[in-house]
Amino acid sequence: MYVRIKRRRITCPGMGHAGSDSLAAVLVTSARVDGAPRQRVVAHLAYLSGPYAHVPSRRRDFWMQVQERLAPYAAELDTKARERIARTLAAAVPQPTPAELEAQDAALRTAFARLGKP
Repeated sequence: MYVRIKRRRITCPGMGHAGSDSLAAVLVTSARVDGAPRQRVVAHLAYLSGPYAHVPSRRRDFWMQVQERLAPYAAELDTKARERIARTLAAAVPQPTPAELEAQDAALRTAFARLGKP
C-alpha cells in the first residue's frame, strides 16, 4: 500500500477560492487485473483546501485525520511503508511546528482582544 496525492483545481466561484488547488490524500493498493495494473482506493486519509494549506492549524488537522484513518491499517503496514507514507505526505503537507501553532494562537488572541473578546 502507498499514498497517492490528488490535486484538483477549485472551480466553484461561489466559494471564493476559485483557481486554487485542493489536495486529497488516499491510501491505495496496486494489483494486476487482466494483465494491466490497477489502483484500488483503500481509504481516504485527509483533505486540505488550497487556500488554507499555509494555516498551521489546518495542517495539524490534516495530520490528525491521517493518523486516525491510517490506524486501522497499522497491522498491514510495516515500518518502511509507514515511513514512506509519512515522507510522501510531508512533501505535500508539512507538519506544523509548535512554534507555528503558537504564533497562530498568539495572532488569534490579539485579534480577539481587538474585538473586545476574551
